[in-house]
Amino acid sequence: MRLILFIFFILAPFNALLAQVIIVDSNKKPIAYVHISSSNSNLDALTDAEGFIKSEVLKNITETDTVYFSHVSYKPLNILKKDIQSIDTIVLLNQEYNLKDVNVIDTIDKKNFFVMDACYRSYQLNNDSMIYYRDGKVDYINKIGKQKYDIKRKMGRILTNRKMEASMKHRQIAIIFYPSVPSLFYGYLPAYYIKKNKLKTTLNEYGDTIITTQDGYKVGNIKSTPNLIIYSIHDDRVQEPKKALKTEVIFRAEEFILIFKNTENGNPAAINKFDNLLYFKHSYELKYKHDKDRQYTKVNSVSEIFVENTQFKKTINKNEYKDRYGMPQKSNYSSEFWNNCNCEFYYSTPAKLLRGLTEG
Repeated sequence: MRLILFIFFILAPFNALLAQVIIVDSNKKPIAYVHISSSNSNLDALTDAEGFIKSEVLKNITETDTVYFSHVSYKPLNILKKDIQSIDTIVLLNQEYNLKDVNVIDTIDKKNFFVMDACYRSYQLNNDSMIYYRDGKVDYINKIGKQKYDIKRKMGRILTNRKMEASMKHRQIAIIFYPSVPSLFYGYLPAYYIKKNKLKTTLNEYGDTIITTQDGYKVGNIKSTPNLIIYSIHDDRVQEPKKALKTEVIFRAEEFILIFKNTENGNPAAINKFDNLLYFKHSYELKYKHDKDRQYTKVNSVSEIFVENTQFKKTINKNEYKDRYGMPQKSNYSSEFWNNCNCEFYYSTPAKLLRGLTEG
Protein backbone atom coordinates (compact mmCIF):
# COMPACT_ATOMS: atom_id res chain seq x y z
CA MET A 1 0.00 0.00 0.00
CA ARG A 2 2.86 2.38 0.76
CA LEU A 3 4.29 1.82 -2.69
CA ILE A 4 0.94 2.56 -4.33
CA LEU A 5 0.49 5.76 -2.30
CA PHE A 6 4.05 6.85 -3.07
CA ILE A 7 3.51 6.42 -6.80
CA PHE A 8 0.19 8.28 -6.54
CA PHE A 9 1.75 11.31 -4.87
CA ILE A 10 4.50 11.45 -7.48
CA LEU A 11 2.12 11.16 -10.40
CA ALA A 12 -0.53 13.55 -9.08
CA PRO A 13 1.38 16.83 -9.72
CA PHE A 14 2.66 15.46 -13.02
CA ASN A 15 -0.89 14.71 -14.18
CA ALA A 16 -2.00 18.18 -13.06
CA LEU A 17 0.58 19.72 -15.36
CA LEU A 18 -0.74 17.69 -18.28
CA ALA A 19 -4.44 18.33 -17.55
CA GLN A 20 -6.15 19.95 -20.51
CA VAL A 21 -7.33 23.53 -20.17
CA ILE A 22 -10.25 24.69 -22.30
CA ILE A 23 -11.10 28.29 -23.26
CA VAL A 24 -14.80 29.15 -23.42
CA ASP A 25 -17.04 32.18 -23.71
CA SER A 26 -19.55 33.41 -21.12
CA ASN A 27 -22.08 30.82 -22.38
CA LYS A 28 -19.52 28.00 -21.85
CA LYS A 29 -19.12 27.61 -25.61
CA PRO A 30 -15.55 26.51 -26.57
CA ILE A 31 -13.53 29.14 -28.45
CA ALA A 32 -11.39 27.77 -31.26
CA TYR A 33 -8.11 29.34 -32.41
CA VAL A 34 -7.44 31.70 -29.50
CA HIS A 35 -3.95 33.18 -29.89
CA ILE A 36 -1.62 32.37 -26.98
CA SER A 37 1.64 34.26 -26.35
CA SER A 38 3.84 35.02 -23.35
CA SER A 39 5.81 37.83 -21.75
CA ASN A 40 9.14 36.20 -22.61
CA SER A 41 8.33 35.88 -26.35
CA ASN A 42 8.97 32.10 -26.31
CA LEU A 43 5.34 31.23 -26.91
CA ASP A 44 3.23 31.63 -30.03
CA ALA A 45 0.37 29.14 -30.33
CA LEU A 46 -3.37 28.64 -30.78
CA THR A 47 -6.08 26.66 -29.04
CA ASP A 48 -7.29 23.76 -31.13
CA ALA A 49 -10.61 23.49 -32.96
CA GLU A 50 -12.38 22.49 -29.73
CA GLY A 51 -10.91 25.30 -27.63
CA PHE A 52 -8.29 23.22 -25.80
CA ILE A 53 -4.72 24.31 -25.05
CA LYS A 54 -2.43 21.50 -26.15
CA SER A 55 -0.39 20.05 -23.29
CA GLU A 56 2.98 20.93 -24.83
CA VAL A 57 2.16 24.59 -25.47
CA LEU A 58 3.24 25.94 -22.05
CA LYS A 59 6.29 23.77 -21.47
CA ASN A 60 8.93 26.34 -22.55
CA ILE A 61 7.91 29.16 -20.24
CA THR A 62 8.53 29.64 -16.50
CA GLU A 63 6.02 29.71 -13.66
CA THR A 64 6.26 33.51 -13.35
CA ASP A 65 5.71 34.26 -17.05
CA THR A 66 2.48 35.99 -18.02
CA VAL A 67 0.41 34.20 -20.69
CA TYR A 68 -1.64 36.40 -23.04
CA PHE A 69 -4.88 35.14 -24.58
CA SER A 70 -6.31 37.11 -27.49
CA HIS A 71 -9.03 36.66 -30.10
CA VAL A 72 -10.55 39.36 -32.24
CA SER A 73 -14.08 38.54 -30.98
CA TYR A 74 -13.21 38.60 -27.26
CA LYS A 75 -11.56 40.83 -24.69
CA PRO A 76 -7.87 39.97 -24.13
CA LEU A 77 -6.90 38.20 -20.91
CA ASN A 78 -3.54 37.85 -19.10
CA ILE A 79 -2.82 35.05 -16.59
CA LEU A 80 0.36 33.90 -14.83
CA LYS A 81 1.40 30.42 -15.91
CA LYS A 82 1.44 29.16 -12.32
CA ASP A 83 -2.23 30.12 -11.98
CA ILE A 84 -3.23 28.28 -15.16
CA GLN A 85 -2.08 24.96 -13.68
CA SER A 86 -4.77 25.13 -10.98
CA ILE A 87 -7.72 25.59 -13.35
CA ASP A 88 -9.29 23.63 -16.19
CA THR A 89 -11.40 26.40 -17.79
CA ILE A 90 -10.59 29.95 -18.90
CA VAL A 91 -13.45 32.28 -19.75
CA LEU A 92 -13.11 35.11 -22.29
CA LEU A 93 -15.70 37.88 -22.42
CA ASN A 94 -17.23 39.11 -25.68
CA GLN A 95 -15.64 42.18 -27.26
CA GLU A 96 -18.30 44.66 -28.26
CA TYR A 97 -17.51 46.80 -31.30
CA ASN A 98 -19.29 50.06 -32.05
CA LEU A 99 -18.83 49.86 -35.78
CA LYS A 100 -18.41 53.05 -37.70
CA ASP A 101 -19.99 53.22 -41.11
CA VAL A 102 -17.40 52.15 -43.66
CA ASN A 103 -17.55 54.96 -46.17
CA VAL A 104 -18.72 53.55 -49.49
CA ILE A 105 -18.58 56.55 -51.81
CA ASP A 106 -21.13 56.47 -54.61
CA THR A 107 -22.56 53.21 -55.91
CA ILE A 108 -21.17 50.52 -58.12
CA ASP A 109 -23.26 51.72 -61.08
CA LYS A 110 -20.98 52.85 -63.90
CA LYS A 111 -17.92 52.42 -61.65
CA ASN A 112 -14.95 50.40 -62.83
CA PHE A 113 -12.77 50.05 -59.73
CA PHE A 114 -13.11 49.10 -56.07
CA VAL A 115 -10.57 50.82 -53.76
CA MET A 116 -9.79 49.87 -50.18
CA ASP A 117 -7.76 52.12 -47.84
CA ALA A 118 -6.06 50.07 -45.14
CA CYS A 119 -3.35 49.75 -42.54
CA TYR A 120 -1.24 46.58 -42.57
CA ARG A 121 1.15 44.75 -40.30
CA SER A 122 3.41 41.77 -41.10
CA TYR A 123 6.02 40.10 -38.94
CA GLN A 124 8.06 36.93 -38.74
CA LEU A 125 9.60 34.89 -35.93
CA ASN A 126 12.46 32.48 -36.55
CA ASN A 127 12.78 29.84 -33.83
CA ASP A 128 10.38 31.86 -31.63
CA SER A 129 12.37 35.12 -31.83
CA MET A 130 11.25 38.17 -33.79
CA ILE A 131 13.46 38.81 -36.81
CA TYR A 132 11.34 40.98 -39.17
CA TYR A 133 8.53 43.48 -38.60
CA ARG A 134 6.75 45.56 -41.26
CA ASP A 135 3.76 47.90 -41.07
CA GLY A 136 2.29 50.73 -43.11
CA LYS A 137 -0.63 52.21 -44.98
CA VAL A 138 -1.67 51.01 -48.41
CA ASP A 139 -4.49 51.20 -50.97
CA TYR A 140 -5.77 48.01 -52.57
CA ILE A 141 -7.46 48.32 -55.95
CA ASN A 142 -9.55 45.84 -57.87
CA LYS A 143 -10.98 46.18 -61.36
CA ILE A 144 -14.59 45.15 -60.85
CA GLY A 145 -15.18 41.64 -62.14
CA LYS A 146 -11.51 40.63 -61.84
CA GLN A 147 -9.94 38.42 -59.18
CA LYS A 148 -6.77 40.44 -58.67
CA TYR A 149 -5.73 43.34 -56.44
CA ASP A 150 -2.90 45.79 -57.07
CA ILE A 151 -1.53 48.07 -54.37
CA LYS A 152 -0.35 51.63 -53.80
CA ARG A 153 2.08 52.01 -50.91
CA LYS A 154 1.46 55.29 -49.06
CA MET A 155 3.96 54.88 -46.22
CA GLY A 156 5.71 52.11 -44.37
CA ARG A 157 8.07 51.13 -41.59
CA ILE A 158 10.69 48.37 -41.67
CA LEU A 159 12.32 46.92 -38.55
CA THR A 160 14.84 44.08 -38.44
CA ASN A 161 16.75 42.14 -35.83
CA ARG A 162 20.18 42.83 -37.34
CA LYS A 163 21.99 40.48 -34.99
CA MET A 164 19.78 37.54 -35.93
CA GLU A 165 19.92 38.38 -39.62
CA ALA A 166 23.72 38.53 -39.55
CA SER A 167 23.87 35.10 -37.90
CA MET A 168 21.81 33.46 -40.67
CA LYS A 169 23.66 31.30 -43.17
CA HIS A 170 23.30 32.83 -46.61
CA ARG A 171 23.38 30.32 -49.47
CA GLN A 172 23.80 31.08 -53.14
CA ILE A 173 20.85 28.81 -53.88
CA ALA A 174 18.12 28.60 -51.24
CA ILE A 175 14.59 29.59 -50.29
CA ILE A 176 14.43 32.55 -47.90
CA PHE A 177 11.31 33.77 -46.07
CA TYR A 178 10.48 37.46 -45.54
CA PRO A 179 7.23 39.24 -44.56
CA SER A 180 5.63 41.50 -47.17
CA VAL A 181 2.52 43.61 -47.68
CA PRO A 182 -0.43 41.21 -47.10
CA SER A 183 -2.21 40.21 -50.29
CA LEU A 184 -5.97 40.03 -50.85
CA PHE A 185 -6.07 36.59 -52.44
CA TYR A 186 -9.52 35.43 -53.59
CA GLY A 187 -8.71 31.88 -52.47
CA TYR A 188 -9.14 32.97 -48.85
CA LEU A 189 -12.82 33.86 -49.31
CA PRO A 190 -15.37 31.32 -48.01
CA ALA A 191 -17.01 30.56 -51.36
CA TYR A 192 -13.70 29.81 -53.09
CA TYR A 193 -11.87 28.12 -50.21
CA ILE A 194 -14.72 25.74 -49.38
CA LYS A 195 -15.24 24.77 -53.01
CA LYS A 196 -11.56 24.36 -53.90
CA ASN A 197 -10.84 22.15 -50.89
CA LYS A 198 -14.11 20.18 -51.22
CA LEU A 199 -15.15 21.03 -47.67
CA LYS A 200 -18.49 20.48 -45.95
CA THR A 201 -20.52 23.04 -43.99
CA THR A 202 -23.03 22.27 -41.23
CA LEU A 203 -24.81 24.33 -38.58
CA ASN A 204 -24.06 23.53 -34.94
CA GLU A 205 -26.25 23.97 -31.86
CA TYR A 206 -25.11 27.60 -31.47
CA GLY A 207 -26.06 28.57 -35.03
CA ASP A 208 -22.44 28.71 -36.23
CA THR A 209 -21.38 27.26 -39.57
CA ILE A 210 -18.83 24.49 -38.98
CA ILE A 211 -16.39 23.76 -41.82
CA THR A 212 -14.99 20.24 -42.07
CA THR A 213 -13.19 17.96 -44.47
CA GLN A 214 -15.14 15.17 -46.13
CA ASP A 215 -14.00 12.77 -43.38
CA GLY A 216 -15.20 15.08 -40.61
CA TYR A 217 -11.99 16.85 -39.56
CA LYS A 218 -12.85 20.39 -38.41
CA VAL A 219 -10.83 23.12 -40.12
CA GLY A 220 -12.90 26.24 -39.48
CA ASN A 221 -16.13 27.97 -38.63
CA ILE A 222 -18.24 31.03 -39.45
CA LYS A 223 -19.93 32.99 -36.67
CA SER A 224 -22.60 35.57 -37.47
CA THR A 225 -23.70 38.43 -35.23
CA PRO A 226 -26.10 41.27 -36.07
CA ASN A 227 -23.13 43.42 -37.15
CA LEU A 228 -20.38 41.00 -38.13
CA ILE A 229 -19.52 37.81 -39.96
CA ILE A 230 -16.39 36.20 -38.48
CA TYR A 231 -14.87 33.53 -40.71
CA SER A 232 -11.86 31.54 -39.53
CA ILE A 233 -9.87 28.65 -40.91
CA HIS A 234 -7.15 26.76 -39.06
CA ASP A 235 -5.60 23.70 -40.66
CA ASP A 236 -2.88 22.01 -38.60
CA ARG A 237 -2.58 18.88 -40.69
CA VAL A 238 1.17 18.63 -41.36
CA GLN A 239 1.86 18.44 -45.08
CA GLU A 240 4.34 16.29 -46.93
CA PRO A 241 7.81 17.90 -47.25
CA LYS A 242 8.40 19.94 -50.39
CA LYS A 243 11.80 20.62 -51.86
CA ALA A 244 13.11 23.32 -54.20
CA LEU A 245 16.38 25.23 -54.58
CA LYS A 246 18.15 22.72 -52.29
CA THR A 247 15.75 23.58 -49.47
CA GLU A 248 13.23 21.29 -47.79
CA VAL A 249 10.08 23.00 -46.49
CA ILE A 250 7.40 21.44 -44.26
CA PHE A 251 4.19 23.41 -43.68
CA ARG A 252 2.86 22.64 -40.20
CA ALA A 253 -0.20 24.89 -39.85
CA GLU A 254 -2.07 27.73 -41.55
CA GLU A 255 -4.68 30.10 -40.17
CA PHE A 256 -6.68 32.97 -41.60
CA ILE A 257 -9.45 35.09 -40.09
CA LEU A 258 -11.67 37.41 -42.12
CA ILE A 259 -14.25 39.70 -40.52
CA PHE A 260 -16.94 41.21 -42.71
CA LYS A 261 -19.67 43.72 -42.06
CA ASN A 262 -22.93 41.74 -41.89
CA THR A 263 -25.22 43.01 -44.61
CA GLU A 264 -27.70 40.11 -44.11
CA ASN A 265 -27.56 39.18 -47.76
CA GLY A 266 -27.78 35.42 -47.45
CA ASN A 267 -25.44 32.54 -46.69
CA PRO A 268 -22.12 33.73 -45.16
CA ALA A 269 -20.38 30.64 -46.54
CA ALA A 270 -21.13 32.01 -50.04
CA ILE A 271 -19.17 35.28 -49.58
CA ASN A 272 -17.08 35.73 -52.73
CA LYS A 273 -15.95 39.39 -52.53
CA PHE A 274 -13.88 41.58 -50.21
CA ASP A 275 -16.29 44.54 -50.53
CA ASN A 276 -17.46 44.33 -46.88
CA LEU A 277 -14.15 43.28 -45.37
CA LEU A 278 -13.21 44.96 -42.08
CA TYR A 279 -10.26 42.87 -40.87
CA PHE A 280 -7.98 40.16 -42.26
CA LYS A 281 -5.33 37.99 -40.62
CA HIS A 282 -3.18 35.29 -42.19
CA SER A 283 -0.60 33.27 -40.29
CA TYR A 284 1.35 30.10 -40.89
CA GLU A 285 4.00 27.93 -39.31
CA LEU A 286 6.61 25.98 -41.22
CA LYS A 287 10.09 24.64 -40.81
CA TYR A 288 12.80 24.58 -43.44
CA LYS A 289 16.30 23.23 -43.87
CA HIS A 290 18.93 23.71 -46.58
CA ASP A 291 20.84 20.63 -47.71
CA LYS A 292 23.89 21.87 -45.79
CA ASP A 293 22.00 22.63 -42.57
CA ARG A 294 21.96 20.17 -39.69
CA GLN A 295 18.78 21.49 -38.08
CA TYR A 296 15.48 22.95 -39.24
CA THR A 297 14.59 26.60 -38.75
CA LYS A 298 11.03 27.14 -37.50
CA VAL A 299 9.19 30.11 -39.04
CA ASN A 300 6.01 31.74 -37.73
CA SER A 301 4.61 34.43 -40.02
CA VAL A 302 1.67 36.77 -39.28
CA SER A 303 0.03 39.34 -41.60
CA GLU A 304 -2.92 41.62 -40.83
CA ILE A 305 -5.05 44.12 -42.76
CA PHE A 306 -7.17 46.75 -40.99
CA VAL A 307 -9.69 48.38 -43.35
CA GLU A 308 -10.19 52.13 -42.92
CA ASN A 309 -12.40 52.99 -45.89
CA THR A 310 -13.77 51.61 -49.16
CA GLN A 311 -15.08 53.30 -52.28
CA PHE A 312 -15.98 52.70 -55.91
CA LYS A 313 -14.31 54.83 -58.56
CA LYS A 314 -14.86 55.32 -62.24
CA THR A 315 -11.20 55.98 -63.03
CA ILE A 316 -7.86 55.68 -61.26
CA ASN A 317 -4.24 56.58 -62.03
CA LYS A 318 -2.91 53.16 -62.98
CA ASN A 319 0.70 54.34 -62.62
CA GLU A 320 0.19 54.65 -58.86
CA TYR A 321 -0.67 50.96 -58.45
CA LYS A 322 1.68 47.97 -58.71
CA ASP A 323 1.20 44.22 -58.65
CA ARG A 324 4.35 43.64 -56.57
CA TYR A 325 3.84 43.02 -52.85
CA GLY A 326 7.49 42.75 -51.79
CA MET A 327 8.93 45.24 -49.32
CA PRO A 328 11.26 48.18 -50.13
CA GLN A 329 14.63 48.32 -48.41
CA LYS A 330 13.96 51.28 -46.12
CA SER A 331 11.21 52.91 -44.06
CA ASN A 332 9.31 55.74 -45.69
CA TYR A 333 6.75 57.72 -43.69
CA SER A 334 5.88 61.30 -42.74
CA SER A 335 3.94 60.63 -39.52
CA GLU A 336 3.58 57.97 -36.83
CA PHE A 337 0.84 56.21 -38.77
CA TRP A 338 0.90 53.20 -36.42
CA ASN A 339 -0.79 55.34 -33.73
CA ASN A 340 -3.88 56.40 -35.69
CA CYS A 341 -5.29 53.63 -37.86
CA ASN A 342 -9.01 54.33 -38.32
CA CYS A 343 -10.25 50.76 -37.91
CA GLU A 344 -12.22 49.35 -34.96
CA PHE A 345 -10.16 46.17 -34.95
CA TYR A 346 -6.78 47.91 -34.87
CA TYR A 347 -4.62 47.45 -31.79
CA SER A 348 -1.13 48.71 -31.05
CA THR A 349 1.75 46.30 -31.45
CA PRO A 350 2.92 45.08 -28.01
CA ALA A 351 6.30 46.63 -27.18
CA LYS A 352 7.71 43.21 -26.30
CA LEU A 353 7.40 42.15 -29.94
CA LEU A 354 9.72 44.94 -31.09
CA ARG A 355 12.56 44.39 -28.63
CA GLY A 356 15.90 44.00 -30.36
CA LEU A 357 14.66 45.43 -33.69
CA THR A 358 16.17 48.44 -35.43
CA GLU A 359 14.61 50.55 -38.16
CA GLY A 360 16.00 50.62 -41.64
